[in-house]
Formats: sequence, structure tokens, C-alpha cells
Amino acid sequence: MRKDICVHLIDENPSARTGLVRLLNAAGYKVRSYKSADDFLNDYHSGDSDCIVMDAYMTGISGEDLMSELAVRGLDLPVIITYSTDDEAVKRLSWVSGPRYFFRKPVDGTALIDAIDGLLISNSKKAPEHNN
Repeated sequence: MRKDICVHLIDENPSARTGLVRLLNAAGYKVRSYKSADDFLNDYHSGDSDCIVMDAYMTGISGEDLMSELAVRGLDLPVIITYSTDDEAVKRLSWVSGPRYFFRKPVDGTALIDAIDGLLISNSKKAPEHNN
């Protein structure tokens, strides 16, 4: 089931991106990685089972601004936030309705996979239809 899920990874740090891409690919996800929120917004094409894993700290479009832009575009994507320090930027993101999970770096790979599975795989299971 994971091969049908595309994780959009946004992180300015090349080594963090590389590590997370390897982890997510090994878990069976399709991964698109971006060095900025701008790159993501310019490249994103809607899919049925998409998720965003993004760093809270980005230059250019901030994590908070990206969440607002997703709402403006009508994109209701599950968002997972990674962060290295707990400060006002992370607290503001926690008040935005989109993110459901926050992971302090270095990210626990097993917990991240479990979070993505919980957000997408369990939500894709639908009750069977009944014909009356």
C-alpha cells in the first residue's frame, strides 16, 4: 500500500533530505524532495495519497506561510513538521490546523513511518458499500 503514497519532503538541509529520502524509500513510499517551500509549490501536482513532511525552519516561504498557501489553494494535505529547536515558529505552527505530528530532529525513523501510515493508510481504508 505504501507504494501508492507520495511523501513530499521539504527541508533546506541536504543531508537531512538525503537521510529522510533513504528512510522513506526503504519503507516503500514514493518520495519527492524539495529544498524549499517555493520549489514544492511550483512543482506540486495533486494526488490522492499525498503527505508533506517539512522542516519548520525555511527561508523564503516559512512553514506557517506554506500552511496558509495550502489552505488558499484548497489543498487539504496531512502535514508532519520536523524541527530542531522549540521556539515561537514551532508554537505558531502547532496552532495552525494542518500539522498533525511534530518531530524533533534527529527524527525517529520508526515513529515517522508510523505517523505517515496512521495519517494515510488508515484513512484510505473505507467501509464497504452496501446495496439496498
